[in-house]
Amino acid sequence: MKTKITLLSCLLMAIWGFGQNYWSKSSSVPTKDLNVRMTKPNSFSIYNLDLNKIKAVLAQSPMRFTNTPGQLVTFPNAEGKFKQYLVHEAPVMAPELQAKYPEI
Repeated sequence: MKTKITLLSCLLMAIWGFGQNYWSKSSSVPTKDLNVRMTKPNSFSIYNLDLNKIKAVLAQSPMRFTNTPGQLVTFPNAEGKFKQYLVHEAPVMAPELQAKYPEI
């Protein structure tokens, strides 16, 4: 029974993850403030990220080492396809410092 519940919850999270839409393909190529590159790709894709949407998704990430499945987050890869990753919160600062400097 526990396996069925876990499988169902993972399936529901996967379905919800496919609905995430915080990446959009950009039609313009930036031309200002570019660093000099030694190599230039023949083809590439540029994506815009809706920072507020991804922050909201990441804020829902469960703590690491809990029995809660991680939050599915989607990122574009080098081939221009999207890949999903499971994300957990893993604080590295003491709780007092984290409260004092929440933007870090």
